Amino acid sequence: MNLNASALITRQLALDYMALSSVTPAQATILDIMINGVTSGIQRYCRRKFRLKAASAMGSYNPVGTPDEAIFEYPIGGQIYLPNFPVATIATLYVPYAVGGTTDSSTVTRTDYWLDKANGIIELSYEQWLRDPTWRDQPYPSRSYRSGANYKAGYATIPGDLQVAAMEMVAIRWRGKKRDAALESEAIGDARFTYDLGVTAPGWVKEIFSEYRRIRM
Repeated sequence: MNLNASALITRQLALDYMALSSVTPAQATILDIMINGVTSGIQRYCRRKFRLKAASAMGSYNPVGTPDEAIFEYPIGGQIYLPNFPVATIATLYVPYAVGGTTDSSTVTRTDYWLDKANGIIELSYEQWLRDPTWRDQPYPSRSYRSGANYKAGYATIPGDLQVAAMEMVAIRWRGKKRDAALESEAIGDARFTYDLGVTAPGWVKEIFSEYRRIRM
C-alpha cells in the first residue's frame, strides 16, 4: 500500500509523531491506509482538497453527487466561490451569461474579474454587469449551473497546524487498534487512562479543522 498523492502527511512524520523508530512491512501498510483514510476524512469535513493540483469545477446549486467539488455563486454581488484554494492560476473562466449569454470563455478576461487567491473567490467587475444586465436578472438558481473554471489550486506545502492535526488523528487510530473497543479505562502502574469513545477528534484538532473548512453557500 502506498500513500495517495493527496495525503496530508508522510509515513515518516506519523512515525516520528508517535515516537516509533520503525514498523514491520505489514504495519507500514496499515499505517498508509490510516493516513489515506484520515486525509479523506479531513477533506470531507473541510469540503475541499489541499494538495496543489490542476482542477476544474462547474457551478451548481445544491449539486447532486459532489457538492463539495462544485462552484457556488452569490447572485447579487457577482461572486463565484471555487471549491479548492488557495488559487495559484486560472486557465479559463466560463460565465455564459456574462456577455450576451455566450459560452465563449474568452469573453471573461482577466480584466473582467477580481480574484481573491487565498480564499478562492472570484468577483466579476461592475463594468461586466453593466454590459449585460440580463445575466443579473436570470432566476436563481438556474443560472448557477452555468459557470465553470479550469484552474490550479492548493498548497505546495501543507500548513504545519493541519499536518499536526492529521498526525494526531492517525495516532488516535493507531493507538485504538491495539485497544479493546469495550474498554472505557485502564490502569498502568499508578496511572489511569480514560478513553472517551464518543469523541472522534480532540477539541483542539476540531478547532484547526474549522479554520480550513469551506463555507457552504
